[in-house]
Amino acid sequence: MCKECGNMTTTGVPSPLQAFLEDRLPGFSCDVVRDIEDPDKYPPAASHLGHCNGSGQCCPLPMGFRNQFQEGITHTGQRLYGILYFFSNENMMQSCVYTLVRVTAALSATTPQVLGDVFGFFRGGVGNKESGKNKNGQDGITCQHQGDPSTKGDGDYFCGWCASGLRDEVKKIEWIPFDTKPGGHYRETVGKALIQIKGEKNSLKASTNLSTLTDGNHYVSPLTGELYTAVSATFGGTYLSWVLYLSDALHSGLESLATEFKQIECRGCRECDPNKCKKGAHGQGSGQCGCQSIVSCTGVLPVLYRHGFSYGNPFDLEGYEQKDGKTEGDYSIEKKGGEKHCHEFLQSLSAVIKKKEEAASQQGQDTKEHPLTNLLSQVGKLQYDIRLPWIFVLTLAWLVAVLYLAFGAIWPLDWTHMRSHWLRGGAHQWQCMWYKVMTGRKGMELVEYFGRK
Repeated sequence: MCKECGNMTTTGVPSPLQAFLEDRLPGFSCDVVRDIEDPDKYPPAASHLGHCNGSGQCCPLPMGFRNQFQEGITHTGQRLYGILYFFSNENMMQSCVYTLVRVTAALSATTPQVLGDVFGFFRGGVGNKESGKNKNGQDGITCQHQGDPSTKGDGDYFCGWCASGLRDEVKKIEWIPFDTKPGGHYRETVGKALIQIKGEKNSLKASTNLSTLTDGNHYVSPLTGELYTAVSATFGGTYLSWVLYLSDALHSGLESLATEFKQIECRGCRECDPNKCKKGAHGQGSGQCGCQSIVSCTGVLPVLYRHGFSYGNPFDLEGYEQKDGKTEGDYSIEKKGGEKHCHEFLQSLSAVIKKKEEAASQQGQDTKEHPLTNLLSQVGKLQYDIRLPWIFVLTLAWLVAVLYLAFGAIWPLDWTHMRSHWLRGGAHQWQCMWYKVMTGRKGMELVEYFGRK
């Protein structure tokens, strides 16, 4: 810091990477330089220290210091963004990083570690609906629930229950009851529950499936991206274990996310009043966050990151829209409104965890039709049927052991007088035999000695 003017100096350790870093996200970039397109007119970093409003909150500093560190370097964050966007966008480059990740996911089956991974799995290929588009582009093709998914042709379509190998894995369990329905008995229960919990991409904002947090409102996106959406029938056994044991992890993880989201304490947020938005009531009731959007709230991203998430689409959450580039390659960003706030995200998350009783009564639906509740119920029934033979064997073994111990403890006490009744007829003979069994031959010699005439 300069001792004369009090501003930060523009000297430091040279770093090529710092020449690329720049924060251009709407809501964070400085209003003074937001519309500056000419790199030569970009002001130095020290000049941003004077851009403070009445509350004392200065504008965020752009991270790209341009020519401040190394002379002759004019690379900007926009150029780095273009490079990364080109290699990570499947619509622009066929062999992009996105495609490579999906191919790698099809060749490996790494167990999900955090909530974001579990979320991505249940929102992935295991929940594909029973009719969809094949490789030829034909839509509305219905899955026949038969055949090998590994030999699928361009005109075939397999639902998530069949494509993931769950159909064949459940059929391998011989004691599981099956009927004549295609795909097995559990396709109507567990298979449909997986479809319901995933939901459609065009889900309504008031829906209760996982897609309402991603495709519906673009709130969150797993840090692993689409890693767990691609499925392969080769790992059907692995997917079955994930469905059985990670359903509870999905429920408890979403509850943990909602709890920690309420514990966010707004500090340093420009438009939020800390006296109204208090810790423990963030985003609900009287503690609704007053930030411009959920992206502008400084405490949200760390909570999402700890659970394996990031923002789904920051531009959309901030009320901006980026063009798809279909018209003359235009990817510009323009303001459209409709910002998403913290309380809206919490309401959507709460609806996914547990459907409100008021909404259920208005729609005339049973609460059991809630996707997550139905999934937990159907998975629990499948677990019970899988474990039923072992439950029977263990119950029978415990019953035999208890009866044996009870007989050994009750019979000598003669509580039922059964032994005395048996000894009345030929009492001397039965008594001698019983005494011989209990004491051996030596005891019988004493009886014969004292009992002789």
